[in-house]
Amino acid sequence: MDFITSYYWQQGENVHNSSSLLLQQLSFKKGKGQLLLACVCEEEQERRYPKTQIRRQTYGAGCVSGYMTQRLDVWFHERVVKHFGGRKKGSVSALEEELSYIIQKTDSELGGICVSLCGLLCKGRDFLLFYRGGTELYLLNTRFGRANLRSLSGESETLSLQCGEIRKGAGVLLAVRGFCEGVGEQPLRECLAAGETSTQKRADKRLTELGYEAERRNMNNVGAILVFAK
Repeated sequence: MDFITSYYWQQGENVHNSSSLLLQQLSFKKGKGQLLLACVCEEEQERRYPKTQIRRQTYGAGCVSGYMTQRLDVWFHERVVKHFGGRKKGSVSALEEELSYIIQKTDSELGGICVSLCGLLCKGRDFLLFYRGGTELYLLNTRFGRANLRSLSGESETLSLQCGEIRKGAGVLLAVRGFCEGVGEQPLRECLAAGETSTQKRADKRLTELGYEAERRNMNNVGAILVFAK
């Protein structure tokens, strides 16, 4: 299973609602398989706890979401790659508990600063979705030409996990809060239709157009990742 991946990121002036993206894609088994980790993290200013101000002296404004993506990146290379690198079998669903533990441990290290996140871990066709908070997560299906969208976005602070199998023409859009607001469902479908995202160049162009639209609406900290199976 191969993937087309694209990302868009633009840091705004509001450092207290900082966003950070993580996208890692590696081949294994002599190029016959792929491991992929994509994640969007966003610190949300309105969701804080008493210890936050103490911890901010350690991590600094604007570094919180980046700390979460850094920890996930280390986990991916030190655990996931080693776990699957030499194995012919095994599903990413086996890593649910370990992923939850890493995120909870990072929450504790951050001392109560709430980091909203949404992400995708893939090994070949097997996928594991994880999400919480106000970030936006859309499941995409373009196998019949037009883009069918299903939102998994929510406001729960509890981490949700979902396993499954990804098929050719399906994918996900991971984005910061409000990225798709104001665009409208029909323009979003047209932008992510099969013919518009069938190549790397087209996928980059379409995601950039969505990013520009988000910036036009004076949105701070614009960030999104697009992943399609081909």
